[in-house]
Amino acid sequence: MRKDRSLYVCVMIICVMGLLATKLIPIEVAAYPLSVEEKDSFLEKINWESIDNDRYKSGICCFDVAADGSIALGIHGDAIYVYDHSGKFQYGCSFRSEGTFGIEFDGKKLLLHFNRGDTVLFIDENGKCVDIQNADDPIQHVILINEIRDQTTKKIGDKTYSLERDLNIGDSYSRFVIDENGKRMVLYDVTSDHIVKQVMLVASPICFFAFVFYGLAKKQNKKE
Repeated sequence: MRKDRSLYVCVMIICVMGLLATKLIPIEVAAYPLSVEEKDSFLEKINWESIDNDRYKSGICCFDVAADGSIALGIHGDAIYVYDHSGKFQYGCSFRSEGTFGIEFDGKKLLLHFNRGDTVLFIDENGKCVDIQNADDPIQHVILINEIRDQTTKKIGDKTYSLERDLNIGDSYSRFVIDENGKRMVLYDVTSDHIVKQVMLVASPICFFAFVFYGLAKKQNKKE
């Protein structure tokens, strides 16, 4: 009995250490390049387009900050906006994604990870897609994307970069804030639009069921 208990404790310790290691060790995903024809076909399939403004506004699903302070925001509705360290818009791109995506800086390049197809796009500092590769390990790739999307804060030097939202509904955020020693700068804010969309998201099914129940009640009263 005592041996069984000791074995159980050892197994639990190993599991906990494994989970901690997964969180503490950065995940790197190996990938292999596609042919020129495959790259062109993929870009056409996702309607890839470079954009020169951030006028399209929607919730934020992920972000990353480079060592030089450059900021990349992943936008719901499938877009990416990149700003310099001062918050000035640098470049953007739009695309069509059938699943979720994550973004991360690799030096000056920005990596765009798609969970569908396990594809990775390499974007240069001008917003041009310069390479496309497929991840060797789909499971690790999905884990990496989930970790990117789970990140809500990142600290570099005296600056803390954070995603914020006023309604805890859905998986998007309405505001991106830079805090430097207590001084806050809001880089991106769609709070009012975000609240309206989220309220509509909750209210729509409620109104639908209320209408259905009203119709049934009215029908029942006529029978009586």
